[in-house]
Amino acid sequence: SSSAAAAAAAAAGGSGADPRDAAWPEGHAMALDLLNSTPSFVTELLTLDGAAHAAETGPSAEAFRRGLAEFLVDELFDDLDADLRQQRLLFSILEDLVSHELAGGSEAVLRDSASPAVQFASALVRRRPECQRGLQAVLGEVLLQGKNATSDPALLAARVLAALRRWRFPAALAILLDVVLRLAPRGRQERLAGGLLFLRVVNPALVAFATPHYRARTRLDAARILQHLANGTPFSDAPEAAPFNAFLRDRAHDLHHLLEVARAL
Repeated sequence: SSSAAAAAAAAAGGSGADPRDAAWPEGHAMALDLLNSTPSFVTELLTLDGAAHAAETGPSAEAFRRGLAEFLVDELFDDLDADLRQQRLLFSILEDLVSHELAGGSEAVLRDSASPAVQFASALVRRRPECQRGLQAVLGEVLLQGKNATSDPALLAARVLAALRRWRFPAALAILLDVVLRLAPRGRQERLAGGLLFLRVVNPALVAFATPHYRARTRLDAARILQHLANGTPFSDAPEAAPFNAFLRDRAHDLHHLLEVARAL
């Protein structure tokens, strides 16, 4: 066990065994050793043709990848905010997954729910409790305040955006956004990172948030506005969409600032 822990620490760039390794299962240390040496192993697992074989005998390929991604997140990342070795490993895995997806040249890059990169990113959000707790707290700052509640979705979207800018993002999300911003093609960085953040993280939580102060329709429309902002796509030219398009023009810099703040560990 101690030799495996020492090897894992060395593979992660450390000078010796981390004292915390003594309390970890040997299999965990060995997995860290393997993955720090070959982080592309995760991409290979999640893109295996074996996923299609699994679909023939049980769950669909998408369900297979989802379950595998959740298993890997649970087993490998138990203390991301404090453990630099786990952070380095996550950087490497996400860099490989995102690079693999970008190389595919898909028009739906980082948007297809069945893609390995999106499956892994979604598993991080679902399975890391600091992501869920933090997101609920940030949204609660806005949605649980009945005194200033509004039926204007653009105003609600602005309040959510402001609350997100005050949030110190957990390491899992900061690393994910940093990797996408660094690897995405020039001119598409913020659209891909912002699109992923709102489509897979913020907007599902906003729509599902239980609050007596905001109607479901208002929350849904606010989520649509935020997604259009992240994607960099205007609404139609219809007169009723004019306030929403004004929001997109006025808040583009806020999105840029949010992503820069969010990516910082």
